[in-house]
Amino acid sequence: MNPYLLEILERDCVRSLSPFDQSLYTFVTEAEEEIAAQCETKEEFLQKLVQHSPHTLAAQQFDLTFEQVIMRMKKIEIHIDEQINQKLKRLKWEEKTPVKRHPGAVTSQYFLLTV
Repeated sequence: MNPYLLEILERDCVRSLSPFDQSLYTFVTEAEEEIAAQCETKEEFLQKLVQHSPHTLAAQQFDLTFEQVIMRMKKIEIHIDEQINQKLKRLKWEEKTPVKRHPGAVTSQYFLLTV
């Protein structure tokens, strides 16, 4: 699956969350992405993830317990995953390239994506 399409679908699903869940999800995922950007290996990422836990920071930021953050994030991620799967089932690509082409014209293909 196209990673750009998945990113668009994920952003759309995040926008459908409650404002609190949007903020929590965005806070945790951005913190994880910041950590990932500083790391060169998977092992280094996992080590820093434990040392600078985004879930612990979120618990402090949102006045929740660590366990509440973990449970809420799991619910949010399940919701997003279900929504993306539903959208992917409805996804339809239609080719819209004109049949008649002029000699010497640039050969481009056009598609319509409906979700």
